[in-house]
Amino acid sequence: MISALDLARPWTQQVSYEPQEEADSEIKPVSVQAFVDLMANLEPRMGIDAAEQQRRDHGCLSEAIYYEARSESLEGQLGVGEVILNRVASEFYPDDVCSVVYQGSSRVTGCQFSFTCDGSMRRRPRGEAWDQSRAVAANILMGSIPHALTGDATHYHTDYVDPYWNVGLVQTRTIGTHIFYRFPETGREWAAARTRQAAARYAARHATPLSDAVEDVQTVALTTEELQARELERLSEKDI
Repeated sequence: MISALDLARPWTQQVSYEPQEEADSEIKPVSVQAFVDLMANLEPRMGIDAAEQQRRDHGCLSEAIYYEARSESLEGQLGVGEVILNRVASEFYPDDVCSVVYQGSSRVTGCQFSFTCDGSMRRRPRGEAWDQSRAVAANILMGSIPHALTGDATHYHTDYVDPYWNVGLVQTRTIGTHIFYRFPETGREWAAARTRQAAARYAARHATPLSDAVEDVQTVALTTEELQARELERLSEKDI
């Protein structure tokens, strides 16, 4: 059983932060106290290992929100946290928060979240922004986001960069400076993603603007389909 002394760890200290809400926002003010209360009730039943995992999840999610989105709106911070939990739920990523957040962090060019490998963590989190990040993380882990904010997104980037990987995904929403994406789901979405990827490779080889490259690739694909159709027609006539 977890003692009262254990609940006095720094991560469980009461933090209450109530940011100004937009008039039409459904997102309520956030508070870490609710998370502390939840953990106080759950820890004896969860067991030491599960409680420690919950503590680690909260710490890693708080760090990700702080370093990736502390200058964003509350909705933007929740969006970043939602992406991390969407990855935890995905078969393509690790199945716990810390493993998702720090995936590839030992490689300078391989980290999934830039703050884990670009030196940002040399400056420790602090102040009101850190308090809010911890509060937002607590509410996300409790499932208190009122609705999905990012459309099942598993990726995002800031609006001042254009990473190579976004052409293979489906854009879902923009919140603040972050553009969110999910994996394609339908056959049409996968086909469109493959066209964009082929166009990106074409543009890279020929120094062609991507929009022109997409058109060129689509023209080539159409021409190929026409040739295949004509060949099938010729063969069917020959059989007759």
